[in-house]
Formats: sequence, C-alpha cells, structure tokens
Amino acid sequence: MIGMRGKTLKEKYHLYLDDMDKVISECYRILKPERFCTIIIGTNDSQLSKALKIPRNEVSGLNEIIKKIGLSKGFSHVRSLPRQIVGMANTMRQEYIVILQKKNGEK
Repeated sequence: MIGMRGKTLKEKYHLYLDDMDKVISECYRILKPERFCTIIIGTNDSQLSKALKIPRNEVSGLNEIIKKIGLSKGFSHVRSLPRQIVGMANTMRQEYIVILQKKNGEK
C-alpha cells in the first residue's frame, strides 16, 4: 500500500516516493506508445512541510514530484488539472489530475 509504510512522516514520504517511482516505471513499461497514464493525487503542503522540516512555501507539491518522476521515466507531461476537494478543506484543499503520455516510437 503506497504511502502506508514507515514510522515517521519523513520516512513515509521517502518510501512513498520510492513506491511511486516503481509504479510509474511499470506504467511506462506496459503502456503502448502514445497511450496515457493518469494519476490523481492530493497534496497536503502542511504535512509535507512538517515531515521535511522546511517552510510550507518551499514544499514541492506531490503533483509536481509525480510529474518529474514521469518525465524521468520517458513520459511527456500532457497536463495537470487542479480540482477542489469538497469536505476535506481542513486537511487537503486540492487534488491534481496528472496526465502523462508515453512518447511515440518507445517500447
């Protein structure tokens, strides 16, 4: 279960990133050229700020991190769509729909 391992917030964060790296690699491997990988991800800047012990305004959202991982695996970034979350405003205000595409001619 992605994001559910580790004892401290910082450890959970790093294990989450490792797991998402593996997931995105596998998505790239199995997708045919020109097909899409869509990931819906919520970001909680307050929690990440505490976990990483850095100011909230210096935190990269998980959507940006997922985008960077995708680019590093060979995907192109098509679009990231923000979406407001209703009913969870005290913990998470926004989620993102990150759309990646496997480039043509890649196997």
